[in-house]
Amino acid sequence: MMQFKATLSSSVSAVLARGTPLGLNLSRRGQDGLLTFSGTQGEKLVLQIAGQTTMPAGRSVSYRIYKPSDRRVGYHIASVVPVTSGSVTLTLPESGTYWIYANPGLGSTASANVTLNSAP
Repeated sequence: MMQFKATLSSSVSAVLARGTPLGLNLSRRGQDGLLTFSGTQGEKLVLQIAGQTTMPAGRSVSYRIYKPSDRRVGYHIASVVPVTSGSVTLTLPESGTYWIYANPGLGSTASANVTLNSAP
């Protein structure tokens, strides 16, 4: 007889405020993060990931940024896949609410500080 254990994990949701680090904690296996921020067309921003840790250690986490008008899988406008830290600079193509999908993948857990800043 085969047996398995399934665990359902709800997403962690949060709103990013410019210049304010957000402590993202994806503490359950299979859990992802859905972060949002508002932006204006032509605005230049930097998404920074710092102090990232995963369990098991050394795994990467995928952060994909989606524009307001299209959140389909594979249609992200930018991404960053750091092991401990990383950043991506964005020029927003339209005004509205953007989504950032954070996925540790492979059954990992993760935590990181996520900050959205205006780019010079």
